[in-house]
Amino acid sequence: GGDDMALRFDLTVSLARVVAAYSDLPRPFKRYQIGRVFRGERAQAGRFREFTQLDFDIIGSRSLFADVEVIQVMYEVMQALGINNFLISFNTRKILNGMAETVGAKTKAREMFRIIDKVEKIGLDGVMAELRRKPDNEWDSSAVTLSTKETDKVLAFLNIRGSDTNSTLARLEDFFATERGAGQEGVKELGGMVKKLRLLGIPERNWQIDLSVARGLDYYTGPVFETKLTDYPE
Repeated sequence: GGDDMALRFDLTVSLARVVAAYSDLPRPFKRYQIGRVFRGERAQAGRFREFTQLDFDIIGSRSLFADVEVIQVMYEVMQALGINNFLISFNTRKILNGMAETVGAKTKAREMFRIIDKVEKIGLDGVMAELRRKPDNEWDSSAVTLSTKETDKVLAFLNIRGSDTNSTLARLEDFFATERGAGQEGVKELGGMVKKLRLLGIPERNWQIDLSVARGLDYYTGPVFETKLTDYPE
């Protein structure tokens, strides 16, 4: 109505304010919060203007244990809700950054990840077509414009799905065998997460490495996650 006010968009902003205001908080600082949040968008199936959000965050740790603990909380929340048929998919942006480097698309990485993140909606063929798309005009900065050879490399990467987790990690090691940098760091990161998840005894039927989990925003720098109900993937 023209008033200078807003409804709460998410719970992260309030967390950021607390962390900024209280520099003496013990680190790592962990908290959870449940509350109503709002989106200014057209309501449709699966997308609401108002909903309840649960946040759990760990501030001030670079350890992989923090990321694995996030997956552990996801698993235990679903168990507490009585839901058994679910799958937590995870990846790391380091792997994706390494892949962007191998195809010479480092400067277009953000646009590239946004396209890859749509693979479930538009399929692999759709992703390849978008990655090859040329700019519509001189102001179009969203086009990645990869060559056929480069998109073939991306396709080979996205098709790395071993029969099991160990096979997937082995194929990733082969993919980045001649590369140095982010890609190899990412393989080590995924391997470390897998080892810790197994030590925690979280069933492998409830988690997997999924290289199509990208998350398009720049503030994602390490592990990224998505959880789906396997009986109701939509």
